[in-house]
This record gives sequence, C-alpha cells and structure tokens, in this order.
Amino acid sequence: MITHAKSIKRTKLLRKRTWNLRNQGGQLVLEYVLLLVVVVSLAEIIVKGLISREQNEPGAIIKVWDTIIKKIGSDQAGEIEP
Repeated sequence: MITHAKSIKRTKLLRKRTWNLRNQGGQLVLEYVLLLVVVVSLAEIIVKGLISREQNEPGAIIKVWDTIIKKIGSDQAGEIEP
C-alpha cells in the first residue's frame, strides 16, 4: 500500500517533471525557429547564386539557359553538309 509520504513524494516528482517539460517546450520552439531561420537563409543564398539575373554576374542556371538559347538561335542547319 502507498503511504502518505510516498504519495506526496510522487506528486512532487510529477509536478517537477511537468515543469521541466514546459521549460523544454519553450526551448524546442526557440530551436525550431532558429533552425528555420538558418535553412531559409541558406536557401536564399543558393537561389541567388543559381538564378541571379545581374548583367555582369548571372547565376549558373541563367548562364546555361543563355548558352542553350544562343545555340538554338544560331541556326546552323545551312552549314551542315549531307
């Protein structure tokens, strides 16, 4: 049978665990938000590097796309001998 002292000790332990979980919940939210900020920042840097439309420094995808368009537009069909 559970004595009154054990019951009080168990109640205190449960309260302490509940309090710790509440504190950890706040830390969890903070860590999630910080991780989200880091991931979004990295994604923005990657996207700027790949799809930059600056005239003097275009992104990697824009360079390749420009090369493909120029190759198609050059129309070398008349230069090919049968």
